[in-house]
This record gives sequence, structure tokens and C-alpha cells, in this order.
Amino acid sequence: MQHEQPPGGKNVTIRVGRDATGQISVGHHVTAEQHQTTTTAAPATEPVADRADLTTAIAGLRDLIETAGLDASVAADALAKLDELEEAVAADVPDLATMEHVQGWFRRRLPPLADAVRHFLLGPLVTSTVSAAGDELAQEFTRRLGG
Repeated sequence: MQHEQPPGGKNVTIRVGRDATGQISVGHHVTAEQHQTTTTAAPATEPVADRADLTTAIAGLRDLIETAGLDASVAADALAKLDELEEAVAADVPDLATMEHVQGWFRRRLPPLADAVRHFLLGPLVTSTVSAAGDELAQEFTRRLGG
């Protein structure tokens, strides 16, 4: 915060550095200005940390589903959810809503496999991919998925 007062003491200028929220009014004959900075999640500077790692991790989840002895229609639904999950993680800006949806689907429909999906989502591959897309997205990821 910087304070300036010219001779005569009639005008006061205050400069507030960093991110400030709220309103500040100081002095005599105050003129108020409002400036808003909007931060949006920038696309990741690179696609998923390593596409091969993503493919390998999803393949591991596919193997779990295929060897779990599930009814064919349930297994097909689960594999389709993994396709959605892979697309959500690999997007330029990771799709948190889809990640949350898929995690919930496994928790409701296939509880024995839900921990494996959660482990994938909260593992370093996904968390680093989300973090690379920006702090706001990373915070929202933590709020939604409990990271």
C-alpha cells in the first residue's frame, strides 16, 4: 500500500498493491474507481502431462473392468464411462464436471471399482494435468473431487 499527500493536504491518493477485494475510500472529495481482474483457467501449456501415461492408466482401469466378471451391459457402460473420463482429462481445459460424474457413477454402480477410479483421479497424472490448467481449476478440482 502506498500513500501520497501533496502539499496543502487536500488531495490524497492511495495505491493498493496485489489482489484487493472490497472498497476503499480515503480523503476529501473522494473519487472512486473500480477495477476488476478476472482470472480464467488458461488451457494447459501442454496436453496431458504424458499421453502415453494417460493411455496406460486408463488401460489399467479397463483391465479391472474386463476381469471383474461383470454383466456384459454393466461392463460396457463402465468402459463407456472410462472413455468419457479419458476425454475429460485429456481436454485442453480438463472437464471437472465429467470427472466428478464418472467418479459418482462408479461409486453408485460399481463400488468395488470406485476406489481404483478415485485413485486414478487423485493420482499425480490427473492432478498435475489439472494444476497445469491454472490455480482456479486446481482449487475447484480439490473442492469437487476431494483432492
